[in-house]
Order: sequence, then structure tokens, then C-alpha cells
Amino acid sequence: MILEAWEQFGWLLLLMGGIAAIGLFVLFYYVPRSVLIVYFAVFPAERLYLPFDTFNVRADDMIIVLGAFALFVRYGVGPVVNRCSSFKRVLLFLLFLHVYRYGSLVVGLLSGYVNTYIVLTGIHSILQIYVFIAVIRTDEDLDWIASRYFWVVGAWLVYFMPELLANPFVEEVGRYAIKGAFTRREVGRFNPNAFGIMASVINMIGFYLLYTKGRIQYLPGVVAGMVICLVFFFRSALFVSVITISVTIIVDIFVRPRLSITILAVLVLMLYISFGGQFLGNIEMYVSNLNVQDLGLREEALALGLQIFGEHWLTGVGLGQSFGAIKEMSGGAMGSIHNSYVITMAEFGIIGFGSLVAFLGSIGIGLFQWAWRERVGWFWLAMFLAFVVRIYFGPSLWYSKMTMQHFSFVIAALGVYMDRYYREAPDREEEASASSMRDAARPSP
Repeated sequence: MILEAWEQFGWLLLLMGGIAAIGLFVLFYYVPRSVLIVYFAVFPAERLYLPFDTFNVRADDMIIVLGAFALFVRYGVGPVVNRCSSFKRVLLFLLFLHVYRYGSLVVGLLSGYVNTYIVLTGIHSILQIYVFIAVIRTDEDLDWIASRYFWVVGAWLVYFMPELLANPFVEEVGRYAIKGAFTRREVGRFNPNAFGIMASVINMIGFYLLYTKGRIQYLPGVVAGMVICLVFFFRSALFVSVITISVTIIVDIFVRPRLSITILAVLVLMLYISFGGQFLGNIEMYVSNLNVQDLGLREEALALGLQIFGEHWLTGVGLGQSFGAIKEMSGGAMGSIHNSYVITMAEFGIIGFGSLVAFLGSIGIGLFQWAWRERVGWFWLAMFLAFVVRIYFGPSLWYSKMTMQHFSFVIAALGVYMDRYYREAPDREEEASASSMRDAARPSP
């Protein structure tokens, strides 16, 4: 449809697109929050894309690129360099990791094969993080954006509900259609995986606003998110939601025992009712539909990924190169390793994997310190732990834009906390740095 319209009204569409781009740029420049609001309103729409060569340039890609450009013109590198030293160190790990990732493209250029889609989605993820940390600078920003995400993306879930009911996840109807569209330039159909990821992020963000801010209007949405994950058998989405909510409640049970026990009891009751009904039926249907030959594919993919790492343990095979290697080694049965940690080991070796561990470790330490000092920190630490679990089952850390939204919320929240905590008393950071140096210089017993 888009290509036919282009053939008939190409110059007119180009003119209209240019006017729209200029209008959005002006809006994004003067109202930075609008970048994320427009992005939230656009990214779930799988059909809003422009086929180009072997990949699809989607509307959300355009919004992120245009929004990041507008914010960069306004702020430059300020959202990175004008932060507290502790947060800048976290971002420095991120910078090194991506410089190393894209430096490894040299291997692809020499071999004559570059995975264009992986390269572009990685850039999208970097720009998305920049937009989040540029827009979310204060606790008020964080609450405002979280609330808008909840309502805007929640409206998309309601819109998609009839299609979900018509194409249950357990029957695997259309599950891989959108993935095939990336290479065949076909119109993408409904993607149940995306629905589950959106439901889990809404569930966690809604719980954040409910439990840490006391906003009761988010309770129905949180309950609905849990029911969606249970009834439609979104396995990983359910798992990360339960991790986030359970950790927060269990830790807080010593502070507000009555409320915590009540919420925990409701959660357990929901799980019990769902497991006793539709969920068990979905499990039986899912198992009956499984291809016995495919049961060990993930384990085999992990083994092949570790084999690639063993052969290229220092630097890895390069960005995006593992996809072709896995396909060749498995005789076409598999297309990816489907584990963010192992794919990092295979593609970037011990150097890249060590950089990833250092990066995630620095975030985890910062979030633990936040949790130790402030009650709200426990939620963001739990949400980070859920993300760490989620990417264990993902094909690439920077591959899924919706999974990266999960992460972008966490890293933006960490930046807000670090800036506030250390800038309220600047000597805290100096003391923390001095303490780290003393510990490093102290002789081991």
C-alpha cells in the first residue's frame, strides 16, 4: 500500500513528510517530554513502517531519530556530561560497550556480510536511552512519563485485544510473521510477543505508581495486566511482573505489613485462580502443540553459542555475525542464539562480555545503594533484576525496542536518584570516591 501510494503521489508525500518532520522537530525542541509521548503513541503500531531494502524503517524509528536530534540540538551532550560523577561512570561503561560493539563491524566489512537490521536496532536502542535520560531529569519527570506510558500504551493493548482473542499466543498464530516481514518486506501482522512485553511493562510501571505513590487509580490496570499475562499465557512477561511485584512487597513487608500482606494475598489468589482454570488449559494446549524436534533447540543454540565463544574467546566473531554462524551450524534449524549473555560472548568475546558485566554491575550497585537509602529504590532494583532475567531469554540485548524500554526506564530512574542524592550534599560523592580508593589501596589480609 505504501509503495503504491509512493508511485502515484511521491512528491506530494515527500512534501507532506517534510512538513510533518519540521513540525515534530519544533515540538520536540521546545517540549522535550513530547518526544516520549509521541514515541509511546507510535511504537506499538506494527503496520506503521516503510519497507526499505531488507529491513523496515518504522515510524517509531523515525520518531526516536528525529527526537534525539532535536534534543541534541537543544542540550548537546549535557544530559551525559552534566550529571553527577557516579552516573557518568555508568554511562561511560555504556559508551565503551557500544564503541566496542560497533568497532567489531570491521569483521563484518572484511567478511562481506553485515547484519543491517541488528546494526540499526542497536542504534535505535542507544538513541532511545539518550532520549530517556535527556527528558527524565527529576522525580517529577519520572512520575509524569511513567503515568503517560501507562495510559497511552494501555490504550493500545485495549485496541489490540480483539486481535489477541482471535489469535491466541498458545496456538502460535502469526507469532513469527512480523519477524519474517523484516526480511521479506511483507505487511507485518499482530505480534503476540510484543503484546506480552507491553503488558508486563505497563504492569510494573502501574505497580510503581500504585505502591510507591499511593495512586489507587492504577490498581485496575495492574490487575488487568496480570490477568492478561495469565490468561493468554505470556510466560516471560508474567515471570518478570511477578519478580518485580514480589520483591518489592516482600522487602516492604517490614515497613507496611498490613498493606503488603494484603497485596501479596491478592497476587497469590490471582495466581491460584488462573492456574486452576484457563492457565492450566493453555499449558496443556501449548505442550500438545509443541514440535518434539524443537524442544531442545534453545539448549542446542546455547551450546552452539558457547562453541563459537570457545573458538573466538578473546574478541568474538563481531556484531551480528553469530546469526549467520548459528544458521549454518544448525543446518538452517535456528536463526539466533536467543540468549543475550551467550550472544554477547559469541559476538564480542571476553572483552565485550566483561564490559557488559561491568555495565550491568555498575547499575546493580547503584540501585542497591538507592534501595538501601530509600524505600522506592527497591522497586527499581526489582525491575532491574526482572530485566536481567528477561534478557536471558532474548536473542540480543539491544534487539527488542520494547525490552529496551524496560531498561531505559530503569537507567533513567537511576540517573534521577544519583543526581538528586549526590547534589543535595556534594561531599557525599567525594567521600564515596575516597572510600573506594582507600579500599583499593588497603592490603589484603
